[in-house]
Amino acid sequence: MQKEVLSGLLLSTILGVIEFVRIFVWQKLAFMIMVSFGFPLL
Repeated sequence: MQKEVLSGLLLSTILGVIEFVRIFVWQKLAFMIMVSFGFPLL
């Protein structure tokens, strides 16, 4: 039982980190694109 819980926690942590990095990078890219094209910042 303990092994399943541990692997589940590990998996969810890894997925959470990946999701966080993906959103962070996406926001940075979007911001850079906005700045480079000169769109008004909302």
